[in-house]
Amino acid sequence: MILSVVFEASLRERANPAFSPNPAKAPWYFMGLQELLIHFHPFFAIVIFPTALLVALFWLPYIKLNDNNQGIWFLSQKGKQAGIYAAIAGGIFTLLFILISSLLPSPEKVLPSISPLITTGFIPFTILVGTFVVFLKFLVKKFTLNRSEYIQSVIIALIISYSILSIIGIFFRGQGMGLMWPWQII
Repeated sequence: MILSVVFEASLRERANPAFSPNPAKAPWYFMGLQELLIHFHPFFAIVIFPTALLVALFWLPYIKLNDNNQGIWFLSQKGKQAGIYAAIAGGIFTLLFILISSLLPSPEKVLPSISPLITTGFIPFTILVGTFVVFLKFLVKKFTLNRSEYIQSVIIALIISYSILSIIGIFFRGQGMGLMWPWQII
């Protein structure tokens, strides 16, 4: 609240239907979702990802792990280390997947006979979810996490990933939503 008083975050001018900025970007709080639209089929970015996230959030309370000291974040040293691992992995994997998606040729051009729902939706989604599940199994095995530490690791990884998606969408997207450095003149 203090920041909002000190720094005025003014809105842009009224929308002009005759002029559309390039790139047309979503507000900052939706920028992570817009970034997903660049890398995934729209059906997966708008329907499957949120549905999978909601299912995962409903599933978290039913995880059967050692259940001590609920509600305390970073209770033990292993919980802190798992949180750090989750933050680093969330950042590295998100950046890696964005770079791979940007550097590889478009699947529609390479495999025109296969539906884009499969080439830009199902296959990348399966790789992403598989990587996340394997990483979570690695965390549980390495640190023998209890339920609250497992849940905090999942939440940390998701928050870091969404934050990086938003930051890249805000600062690293130029004309045509292509990747660029923030200091490059458009």
